[in-house]
Amino acid sequence: MKKLLEPAIELAEKGFVLSAAEANGLNRSKQAFERYNTSLPAFYKAEGEWKAGDTLVQKDLAATLRRIQKKGLKGFYEGETARLIVNEMERGAGLISLDDLKNYKAVWRKPVEFTYRGHRVISMPPPSSGGILIHQMLAILEKYPLKEIGFQNAETVQLITEV
Repeated sequence: MKKLLEPAIELAEKGFVLSAAEANGLNRSKQAFERYNTSLPAFYKAEGEWKAGDTLVQKDLAATLRRIQKKGLKGFYEGETARLIVNEMERGAGLISLDDLKNYKAVWRKPVEFTYRGHRVISMPPPSSGGILIHQMLAILEKYPLKEIGFQNAETVQLITEV
């Protein structure tokens, strides 16, 4: 776990440079960040707007990942991270308690697997609908030449057509 989490921790601590699309996406979400959070996240820029070339640093995420790296499951479901989650739940009238987190048991489920343009895709199984929806959406898109029909988001087209 220590080795696995280290690159994510480093990225969160040092940050990464935003593309124009990422900066625009964060700027479009600014009102939602204000509306739906009891404390503003790292994605929220208090003064001005995000621009391409800005660096997004996520110190809280880095600290959380360090706790998980050092303490494993207890680094998330107990201790400081659990306390922070419960505090946020209380501020936002949520339902999760310290006991809920401490008693949580993850369930392993067989992932959804399918192919898209000759590539094997492995995704989330039910009860999450994500994996099935991704499969359905890619199955619909697979028969269309996205670049040729003028799909507008070049970054997404590149991802979809290269995956």
